[in-house]
Amino acid sequence: MINEGEAELAFAQNDMMFYAWEGDKDVFGGEKVDSFRAIGSLYPEAVQIVVGADTDITKVADLKGKNVSIGANGSGTMYNSLQVLEAAGLTLDDVNEQYLNFAESAGAFQNKQVDAIFITAGIPNPSIIEAANKRPIRLLVLDDEQMTALQSKYNFYIPVTVPQATYAGMTEDLVIPSTNAVLIAAASLDEQLVYDLTKTLFEGLGELSHAKAQEISAAYAVTGVPVPLHPGAERYYKEIGVLK
Repeated sequence: MINEGEAELAFAQNDMMFYAWEGDKDVFGGEKVDSFRAIGSLYPEAVQIVVGADTDITKVADLKGKNVSIGANGSGTMYNSLQVLEAAGLTLDDVNEQYLNFAESAGAFQNKQVDAIFITAGIPNPSIIEAANKRPIRLLVLDDEQMTALQSKYNFYIPVTVPQATYAGMTEDLVIPSTNAVLIAAASLDEQLVYDLTKTLFEGLGELSHAKAQEISAAYAVTGVPVPLHPGAERYYKEIGVLK
């Protein structure tokens, strides 16, 4: 919509932004879409891999030969699952993939029709909460080498911590890969206007009532952004010292 001039501001996931900017052949048919700039990351949308705590699946490599929901066909979750599997040395040839949305994934997990589900979403996710209430869960993590490989190839990933109390059955804090929800703007928007928008957002956080507001900060805003910042936003971040 920004590219077609139908919108001036939008919310986007940073991996989709990367694909647009690069003109990814699978997602954007090779068309480079670069008429937008980032204002800043807002909050993480973590790649959560859920397995049964009553199984012997303790690492991503253990998914080999298992029934795995990798997300709805064509969804961001699907692309994330392929990349995380790749970082662990697996491909779709190694798993029995199913293309289920969040609710379908939770239901299939509860009924033991799948061994694992991928869900890319904010933390906590209602579908995972629902699944954990019916069946003990475990979240899988990448080891340091796998996380480095993932971030080296896909620079939109950042590590985030899932606190122990997030889901029933968790016994420790876990670090998992995450994409970001990002506020973007048309590149043509006036620099002063975007500066004012950015300043207003971060100086007015106390007025936001949504729970996600607790995760929004200017320091976090400059992380996991795979495209250039809008000059107006960049000026604000430099002014307050979170960007050199």
